[in-house]
Amino acid sequence: MIKILKHFWPEVKNHKKALGLMVLGMFLAVFFESLIPFFVRNFINLLSKGVSDAAYSDILGVLKMLAISYAGIWISWRINEFATTRFESSVMRELDAKSFECLERQCLRFFEERFTGSLVRKAGRFISAFESITDIVYFQFLRHFLNIAVVFTIFFMEKPLFGAFFSVWAAIFLIGNFYFSMWKMKYDALVAKADSATGAFLSDSLGNQLTVKAFAQEKNEMQKFRRILDDRLKKLRKSWTLSNYSNLVQAVFMLGFELLLFYFSAKWWREGTFTVGDFVFFQIYLLGLFEGLWQFGRQIQMLFENMARASEMVEIFENPVPIQDAPDAKKLVVAKGEIEFQNLSFSYQNDDFSVIARSKSASDEAISLRTLSLRARMEPCGMRLILSGDEAISLRVQQEHAVTLSSANDIRIFRHFSLKIFGGQKVALVGPSGAGKSTIVKLLFRFFDADSGRICIDGQNIAKATQESLRRNIALVPQNPELFHRTISENITFGKPHASREEIRDAAKKAHADEFIEKLPRKYETLVGERGVKLSGGEKQRIAIARAFLENAPILVLDEATSSLDSLTERKIQSALEHLMKGRTTIVIAHRLSTIRKMDRIVVIQDGAIAEDGSHSELLEKNGLYSTLWKHQTGGFLE
Repeated sequence: MIKILKHFWPEVKNHKKALGLMVLGMFLAVFFESLIPFFVRNFINLLSKGVSDAAYSDILGVLKMLAISYAGIWISWRINEFATTRFESSVMRELDAKSFECLERQCLRFFEERFTGSLVRKAGRFISAFESITDIVYFQFLRHFLNIAVVFTIFFMEKPLFGAFFSVWAAIFLIGNFYFSMWKMKYDALVAKADSATGAFLSDSLGNQLTVKAFAQEKNEMQKFRRILDDRLKKLRKSWTLSNYSNLVQAVFMLGFELLLFYFSAKWWREGTFTVGDFVFFQIYLLGLFEGLWQFGRQIQMLFENMARASEMVEIFENPVPIQDAPDAKKLVVAKGEIEFQNLSFSYQNDDFSVIARSKSASDEAISLRTLSLRARMEPCGMRLILSGDEAISLRVQQEHAVTLSSANDIRIFRHFSLKIFGGQKVALVGPSGAGKSTIVKLLFRFFDADSGRICIDGQNIAKATQESLRRNIALVPQNPELFHRTISENITFGKPHASREEIRDAAKKAHADEFIEKLPRKYETLVGERGVKLSGGEKQRIAIARAFLENAPILVLDEATSSLDSLTERKIQSALEHLMKGRTTIVIAHRLSTIRKMDRIVVIQDGAIAEDGSHSELLEKNGLYSTLWKHQTGGFLE
């Protein structure tokens, strides 16, 4: 709870004036509301005395005070409402920005491991949780605590014994509710997680409708979704049922205290110290308090439910971003565009751990793994246990055996990898799938950090440069361009938002994108749909190429940049790309070797290492891996 409130507070304290007006309005409202029962009691007692001019005059005086009190209540709540509107809307705006900024700062792997729909739900619940928590704390807790304090004071002044009973009853009621809600919070957290899973599956399935329909899997997807819904339903019912039991106990408590009031009223009436007005006086306070406390118990539960809903986003806030600028990071200044990978080692992290134990004899041994206990058969040749998560941190074998603990985290891609690309040089990276070509580009962009070694651009270590300056100096044309559900113009200018209309048209013309853009009804103002769904693969790729033309960065990365184009369009784009590559350091990742014959160098990557390096003709003469790949693509594969 403290962590959650800690992430609300920085934005809350920026609006102290509005918060102060809210609290002032609440205090005034409670003060004027507490006066009403006094005037009602006087009114009833005056009516019971019989008709007289003096009594009528006193009644009019009481009515005047009631009118003033009601006017005070009305003014107080209006102050309250306007202050609350300003306060909550302003803070929610800032929390929205904070959530978006936090997600934008995350590294690429963070998004690779999570569903976009789930992240959207978490951020949305964090904002809505703040609104709900504020309303609960302010309109329920603060108001009812003030009411309880007022009622206790008045009861104790009027009837000390009854005030004492009330204080004990209220303490038991509130403390019981609080601890029950704390205990129930774990079930509310399960509901929140189940809700995230629902949103994640929904987003994943709806975002891949082409595949779902192409394989006629609508029914199967619906069945999977129903299973997820059933799991959420089960957890939701559990949470709601616990709330029902809580309500049952609260109702018994309230009925018991109501009967206590009737008992004391009869007792005091018999003693001649209690009037009808007194009974109404106590009853008004008690009924108003019961209504508030009935909601109070539910509001405590709702508070912790909303805490649970907000906690998922708070976990992201608390999770350190692995890729960050160094404290003394400077802007990267690129002149020649020379790139050097120096003694680079890198491995992708995974969530599976391997435990390898070797024994001289076959016997049963006990292996303790933190919270997990297993019995494993020790083979002479060894044994491997695959465990998920971080359970394999602590390993103990009861008898002496050679034991090694390794991690499937070590999916090693590079070990002591070195490559130098001279400024202005055009280098193609080729090799089998999974060899590490795309990983080189991700490391260059600092989407991941190397385990050891370094990458330098013009002698500057990119780990010591700001990520923004690094990425502004590199233009990327990916294999599968990601477009925003915005206009074509906005997608082209994404890397240079303030480009002129002439610059946009010139970039589109160079990328041969103007050929299809001019045929669209709204031309450059055409919305492309989510992820560019309204455009073909080739059209999206030409938009991405136009974006690179416009960005005009000194380093260019082409990742299968013409893979989605037909042969005629590819020839046009190849000539445009040749123009784009002039004077720029260029890295091209390609599987279609025919597109990279004119490169200055072709570097063949195999198993995370450089297998061959040279020009197209030089590599063919070597008759190695490149030559084999070339023959496969030019007809040898058909043999």
